[in-house]
Amino acid sequence: MDKNGLKLAPEKTEVVILSGIQKLTSLVVKVFFAVRMTEAVSTTKRLVNMRSK
Repeated sequence: MDKNGLKLAPEKTEVVILSGIQKLTSLVVKVFFAVRMTEAVSTTKRLVNMRSK
């Protein structure tokens, strides 16, 4: 540990990076699914509107 406290042990840095990647990945997946669900809902609404006409 140096005076700035910036030097982490290599294992710790790796864990931090991995957890960061995991969080980012889960966020991307959530956004992706949200977008897909929105698309599916709007498509379904469109189909329902077409049928009702």
